[in-house]
Amino acid sequence: MGHEKLVEALQAETAETAEKIISDAKKKADDLIRNAAADAEKLREHKLGAIALEVERENTAQKNGLVSSLKGDLNSAKYSLMEETFSEVLLEIKNLPEEKYREALTVLFDSLLHHTRAYEKGNIYVDSNAAQIINSYATSKKVDLQKVEPPNNLSSGFLFISSDEKIKAESSFGSALQTLKPNLVIELKELLFGEL
Repeated sequence: MGHEKLVEALQAETAETAEKIISDAKKKADDLIRNAAADAEKLREHKLGAIALEVERENTAQKNGLVSSLKGDLNSAKYSLMEETFSEVLLEIKNLPEEKYREALTVLFDSLLHHTRAYEKGNIYVDSNAAQIINSYATSKKVDLQKVEPPNNLSSGFLFISSDEKIKAESSFGSALQTLKPNLVIELKELLFGEL
C-alpha cells in the first residue's frame, strides 16, 4: 500500500469514526433532551401538585375560619335569644295577677329575712311598686321598708344593707333567676335548639 492509499484509508476511517462519534453524540444529546424534558415535566407536575395542595390547604383554612365565624355568630344569636327569654320571664313575673305576685314577693322577703336575721341593724330597700303590695306583710313582721325608685338596680325585690354598709344581700326576682340560670340555660338550649 502506498502512502496515498494509506492516507485515503486513514481519512476514510477518520470520517467513519467522526460520523460515528457525531451520530453517538446526537443520540446522547437526544436522550439527554428527552430525559431533561421528562424530568422537567415531572418537576412541573410536582410543583403543580404542591401548588394545588397549598391552594387546598388555604381553601380549607378559609372554610374553617368561615365555619368558626358562623358558629360564633350562631352562638351569639343563641345567647341573645336566651337572654331575651330571661328578660321576658322577669316581665311575666311582674305581670302576674296581684295575689300571685304578692305571694312571690312574700317568698323573696322571707328569704331575705332568713339570711339577714343575724344582723340587727340595717335597712331593707324595696322598689315602690313592690312596697305597695307587700307593705302590710312587712309591717306584720315588724320591718320598716325603705322605698327606692328604680333605677337603683333594684326592681321587684329587696335589698338589705347593714348599718355599717359592709353587708349587702339581695333577694329579687332577678337575683333568683341568676342563681337558677346555669340549670335553666341547659333546659332552654334543649327546648329552643334541641341540644344539651
